[in-house]
Amino acid sequence: MPEQLPNKKLPSGMVIYEMYQGTGRLAQKGDLVYAHFKVWTNNFRNGPPADSSLQDTRPYDWILGQPDDRMRKGFDEAVQGMREDGWRRIIVPPELAYGEEGLVKSGGRGIYLVKPNEKVYLDVILVDAGTGKCAAILRPPGVTERGARNLKSLSCVRNAP
Repeated sequence: MPEQLPNKKLPSGMVIYEMYQGTGRLAQKGDLVYAHFKVWTNNFRNGPPADSSLQDTRPYDWILGQPDDRMRKGFDEAVQGMREDGWRRIIVPPELAYGEEGLVKSGGRGIYLVKPNEKVYLDVILVDAGTGKCAAILRPPGVTERGARNLKSLSCVRNAP
């Protein structure tokens, strides 16, 4: 495992541990990026994750700078400034994670994976920083968005998992 680089605390209250800086392209706001992530509530790698892109067998994609229901504001902010193939561990305060609503288990009727106003521990690996390597495999021309969601690749490398 590579030596951990110094951590930094952002004005937002997030603490970022730069585990591996990556050598690829620097992600920019507006890029379509793909990342693998895991979210825990007690500490990094403590028990099963509350959410993980790995269960989807494909990296999660979004437009950097435009957080969504799954890639929350703090998660999006933490990826900004990452290089492709970089790995970060981030402590995300509640208001930048799941906030007052928490994360409810799908179909769980009030069973929380992340309780309201709970900080989370996020592991993120940036697989594609806007280079298009994942889009070429996971969003090929002529395939509908719905059809593309069924395509799987952990690495976004042809003929590899």
